[in-house]
Amino acid sequence: MKKYAWTKAVVLLLSVICFPGGNTLAMKHEWQQVVAGGLSLSVPKEWQVKIAPVNGAEFFGDGEMIGHIGYGKHDPDIPLEYHLGNHVQNYKVTKLSGYNFPEVYRYDVDRGEPAAANSNKITKQVYIFFIDKAHNTGIALVFLKSSVDDNTIMKISKTVKLKST
Repeated sequence: MKKYAWTKAVVLLLSVICFPGGNTLAMKHEWQQVVAGGLSLSVPKEWQVKIAPVNGAEFFGDGEMIGHIGYGKHDPDIPLEYHLGNHVQNYKVTKLSGYNFPEVYRYDVDRGEPAAANSNKITKQVYIFFIDKAHNTGIALVFLKSSVDDNTIMKISKTVKLKST
């Protein structure tokens, strides 16, 4: 997976990477609060967190990277699909409600390997984009489905907040 390009028009991206056949890290009973730059969220306590240099964090479970989060300026002229990156074969988008953001979209993504890899491997990911056009702010939350179950993905997404200034 490519590193998040912070120099482009940025939509916050939390990427939790799932590996086919891997163990799903389920949300148990305990949470830890993560504060990274101007945002906060809660993740399972058993995850390790590495705060990124600019407005983000990476998450690890069982020694494997399972995601990251970051945020920045949102350019409404750039479609959200742009932030899905390369090698997307299929995606399904759903508008979500019940969040403290004006617009929230969930993208279920099937990502293939580069042609040079000569592989048919598909990685399933979930991206959740939080958009506040009034403040030109975007947040994206991305999970690989084989490492994090859907219930956990949605619980984490409900905890994402921008810190007040």
